[in-house]
Amino acid sequence: LKAVLAQASRAKAAHPSEMATLEGMRAAELEEEPDDNYRPPIGKEPPAQPEVAAPPAATTAAEKVEETGPALAEEEAPDEEEEEAAPSAPMLIGHWQQLEGVPRPSAETPRFLAWNGNGHVARYPSEARLEVQYAEEGHLQRHTDSIGLNMAAVSPAACCLAAGAGAGGGSQLLIRPRQQWDKTVLSASLGSADEAVEAVACGDTFVAALTSKRLLRIYGLSGLPLGVVSVPGRSKALAARGEHLCVVTAAGAAPEDDDGDEALDFRLLDVGTRSQRAAGRLPLSPGARLRWLGLSAELAPVAVDTLGVARSLLGLGPGSWGPAGGGGGEWTVVAQLAREEEALGGARLWVVDVCLGTFFCAEVGADSLEEPRPPSRDSEGGLFGAAEGALTAQRPAWGQGGAALREVRWEVP
Repeated sequence: LKAVLAQASRAKAAHPSEMATLEGMRAAELEEEPDDNYRPPIGKEPPAQPEVAAPPAATTAAEKVEETGPALAEEEAPDEEEEEAAPSAPMLIGHWQQLEGVPRPSAETPRFLAWNGNGHVARYPSEARLEVQYAEEGHLQRHTDSIGLNMAAVSPAACCLAAGAGAGGGSQLLIRPRQQWDKTVLSASLGSADEAVEAVACGDTFVAALTSKRLLRIYGLSGLPLGVVSVPGRSKALAARGEHLCVVTAAGAAPEDDDGDEALDFRLLDVGTRSQRAAGRLPLSPGARLRWLGLSAELAPVAVDTLGVARSLLGLGPGSWGPAGGGGGEWTVVAQLAREEEALGGARLWVVDVCLGTFFCAEVGADSLEEPRPPSRDSEGGLFGAAEGALTAQRPAWGQGGAALREVRWEVP
């Protein structure tokens, strides 16, 4: 043992620095190892433990934005910017339609429920009002809307208004003659409480409605029922002019996809003589839908599909294709609105009227694809502040603020 100790003393003397390092490491190990038998003296506080620095917290998104500046903030939240940039106006994308007399989508902004050569019906949701403005003499009528009217049609003699099945108090059909009667608004009765109006049209002496019971109901301008006719399919559209009424219904089940063909039936009725002038299938382009339906000033039925192909039922008199005595008629392509829209740089054409072989259309912006909008009205003064039927300096011309309509001539192939 003495020999070993002596050897250790000689090694320590020979390498003092290495031995000091080993002893320091040993002392550190002893300090780090806890003593399980240690008890602090009574009445004395235990020795303070050294504070250990907490790991840095994860940087929040807000702090990260502040540190990195607005450039990184824009990169971190692209979805929010896209949502803010999205237009609030309703978009008419794909198979957009311009059918008059069918339910229009609800919106908080003013919109047309009907606009044709006889005048227009505009709805102002924020003021719970409807405006009926006739083309001739600038005659103006106002109507309070408390039930959510979303269908309208206008003729030189009257306008009809309707609310569908989702309206408060159930579906209703209202008639407002142009001339002042004892009652400003007349109500047309339906068959039952669960029968709802799905399409309306207004002629010179009658009002027509297609309902959810697959019935065509015809009324006089006083609301008196004139006739009830069953229709073979779902309601699609109505159009009226003078004493004539064009009825379009679905001929089968709805297409399963957007590209499927839609089969439609039409009937051309003469309400004045209670007779049928023509009937058959309404042709459409492959995969297209019905975009607009109307009667020209010459009482020829005209249909435009969503591919921009316009057709008219021509040859209803003697000597035309069809029955030997006349009255058959055939649908003929008369215009290509898609070609006109392409020439306008992608703008859309909203058909207003057809007269003397010419379409009269309002241009709709290509970027938004919105429908035409009536000018805004001020409930305090302006148009609604004036007496009913009166003209004011603030009132624009009939239609879309008096804007000129584009003319598209017929081109029979």
